[in-house]
Amino acid sequence: SIAVCNLHSGKTEIVESGKLFEAVMASSAIPLVFNPVEMNGQMYVDGGLLTNLPARALRPRCQVLIGVNLMPEVELPPGKFKGMMSWAAIATRCFQLSVVQNSRADLEVCDHVIEPEGIDRYHVFQFGKLDELEEIGYRTTMAMASQLSGSSF
Repeated sequence: SIAVCNLHSGKTEIVESGKLFEAVMASSAIPLVFNPVEMNGQMYVDGGLLTNLPARALRPRCQVLIGVNLMPEVELPPGKFKGMMSWAAIATRCFQLSVVQNSRADLEVCDHVIEPEGIDRYHVFQFGKLDELEEIGYRTTMAMASQLSGSSF
């Protein structure tokens, strides 16, 4: 299941059939960074725009639901926004706040939530740090393995 945002309807859709490549490309199409992807005559972008963690949509289909929170709440220090800010810094912070807000209700329906330690030191566009991020995710998940092993999958 892949969450995408339909730009025509303004709603999140869960793609479960059809061309996997198109759905993955649409789900990865971060607005203003990548072009929207056309599927079945409709234009789609990253589902995280509206539903970053589609746990509520998946809950009825799962015995055990594990959510991965890659955007923990981060409060910035008081002096962070003094003076002029670039449009990119403003857009990134607004995107971050939106994702945090729209993930709260979904995190609550998860049986387990993995929040990779230290993930808040990175931002969404640090593509050059993918190896570090993968290692952080792996270490955090392995540390939770004992909690998860008691769950029936």
